[in-house]
Amino acid sequence: MVKSSGVKFEHRRTVEYVESAKVSLEDFDVGDTLEALAGIALKDETQKRVLELQEKKRGVMEWLKNQRTKINNGEKIELHEQHSKIFHVVYQDGAFIGSDGEQSFDLTLGELLTDASWGIDYDLDMDSVPSDIAKQYILSRAKRMLRELLNRQLVLIELDVNNDDQQKKSFSAVGERQKQGRELIAQDQGFIAEEMILNLIKKLVIDHDLPVEIEEVDVYDDVVNKVDYVIRRTDRKRGVEIDVIDEESPERIGVQFTLMFRKASMVGKRKTVLQALRRGMVGELQDLQDIAVVNVHPAYIKRSVNTWKKTRKPGGPDNCLEVAAKVDLVQKMLKDLFSENEIDEIVSEVYGVDRNKTKIRRTY
Repeated sequence: MVKSSGVKFEHRRTVEYVESAKVSLEDFDVGDTLEALAGIALKDETQKRVLELQEKKRGVMEWLKNQRTKINNGEKIELHEQHSKIFHVVYQDGAFIGSDGEQSFDLTLGELLTDASWGIDYDLDMDSVPSDIAKQYILSRAKRMLRELLNRQLVLIELDVNNDDQQKKSFSAVGERQKQGRELIAQDQGFIAEEMILNLIKKLVIDHDLPVEIEEVDVYDDVVNKVDYVIRRTDRKRGVEIDVIDEESPERIGVQFTLMFRKASMVGKRKTVLQALRRGMVGELQDLQDIAVVNVHPAYIKRSVNTWKKTRKPGGPDNCLEVAAKVDLVQKMLKDLFSENEIDEIVSEVYGVDRNKTKIRRTY
């Protein structure tokens, strides 16, 4: 089920992943925010700021088009927003190698496509890095920038029109965090952990063929629907016998992540999520039937973040997670989509351990 590809993998395998990701500009349209706002009475200042952000989204799309042209011409990519940590990347013998001028590091495609979360940029050697990989890299960067701009728009709109005091308080907190503009690794541990877990699963999909699709949601779904992201199993087909939990197990679930680990706190968290489900999902997630509340002991997160900060190497702090933490997270994230036997196989092939013999910090 899962290929343990490690750092080295065939170029054919890489191309297959990129092609399956539907690399096209149309997949990353900025959307017409003005049309979506039809009939919504916004304050003049709110509308002005929303439209300014819309222009920035169009700027990202223009950058994306220009970089695709450069790639097609074999020219060097120009980063839209440059981070502080840059690694030069070459592709040789089926592997990516990154260098900061002093040290060299083996990279996986998954790390290349997710490390923007941690303020890491990659300067791709266009003489060796395949053009399809370069295109996937700039697309991943564009998606991230567009999502951040969309979330800023949504916060402005909700603070203007939302009449729910609790939701408005949450949107206000997000807005304050956006204004501070601090890099993710300098924010609260909960936000860092949420991104770490998302990237952990992304890299299982990209580097190890985990048959899962990840749907990243926006700030509205986070605040209103209590969903951080959605995962869907991709290898289920009608009439095909596969190893599943039971006939009623879902193909698509929402995930709400938390660092809460004590029983009383988790009972309250699950109650909040259950209330959202009973009320019914709003918007694009209205067909979602289940939300998994996933937690991990905060000690794992603290240790991995502190370890990574010392070097800020490629791969981010999730690469520094102890195996026990990775096993704990994988089984919690996938338990509603995969059988016990399948999860055992995934953990064994990717991490080389027996999950039933792995000592994990207790959480409720």
